[in-house]
Amino acid sequence: MPKRTTDHPGQLDLFVALMGEVPLRDDKEAMSVPVVSLAKGKRTTPIEWRSSSGERYVRVTANATHGMATIWDYDVIIWAVSQINEAVNKGLPTSPVIRFQPYDMLRAIGREVGGDHYNALEAGLNRLAGTMIETNIRAGNTMRKSSFHLLERWQHDIDAATGRSRGMMLELPQWMYDGVVKEHDVLAIAPEYFDITSGIGRWLYRLARRHAGKQATGWRFTMKELHRRSGSMQPMKEFARGVRAVVEKGVPEYRLTLQTGQTGEEMVVMDRDPAKVGMPQRRDLAGLGMGAVRSGDEHGGSSAPDTADHPPPDTADHPPEHGGSPADPQAK
Repeated sequence: MPKRTTDHPGQLDLFVALMGEVPLRDDKEAMSVPVVSLAKGKRTTPIEWRSSSGERYVRVTANATHGMATIWDYDVIIWAVSQINEAVNKGLPTSPVIRFQPYDMLRAIGREVGGDHYNALEAGLNRLAGTMIETNIRAGNTMRKSSFHLLERWQHDIDAATGRSRGMMLELPQWMYDGVVKEHDVLAIAPEYFDITSGIGRWLYRLARRHAGKQATGWRFTMKELHRRSGSMQPMKEFARGVRAVVEKGVPEYRLTLQTGQTGEEMVVMDRDPAKVGMPQRRDLAGLGMGAVRSGDEHGGSSAPDTADHPPPDTADHPPEHGGSPADPQAK
């Protein structure tokens, strides 16, 4: 394929999606800050988040027609990031522009296929393309601000005679593409993630994967910190009720527990549960032609090593800004 003139020597104009099992990866920075709505209802109210130090920020705005992208829409981003990451691992040239068959992508993220589901996919792509992110995260040592859409564009080619899909195309924002290709800033996630039905549940799993990682001590957040970091429009009382429901039900790979801190604040403690990591998947992925799938970092690839999941506070990239803290053994 012809190559475009770019600072990525191996970058193509267009990358054709890989077939078969592709280990799941998520963008590490997007796992820690609010970039999508956690509710399925239409949202146009912006999300504003700033780190406790005030140095890092995220602002999310939505297209008035389609509304803000949801955490379910974000499954498309996870799929695309996973595709690019696997190609990088295999030494293949890549591009932020991915060509794929909607049938294959929908099956890979655990969705039904068919006409109505293709329409739902297109609606989600419109929300992703209409959701704008403004941030200074992933600026390295520079004073850089970035503005981009979660999808820069998408296209669905349909046969005029039969009405059948001839394939789709999407383009990841350069901010996210560079995070995979240049910085390898991704983490492995469990295929069971797609089985989580609650928006708060999906978000808590991603937050636990990002911050607790494989640390023996785990990580903890106060309920207030979680509410602020989530970008949720729910009142604190309703949000906390939703979090408690997720804690009771559980999430893949991690044990979530409620504790009361020394100041009396309700806290959620996240730590990796070895028993869950070894469990077989609830979904029969063999039926998708994907073979046996393992969860977490067992996939290998370019996910961060154990110490990079979330470094100890004195060596973290942004120690005071990540929020939360190591689990407190003295908490009740």
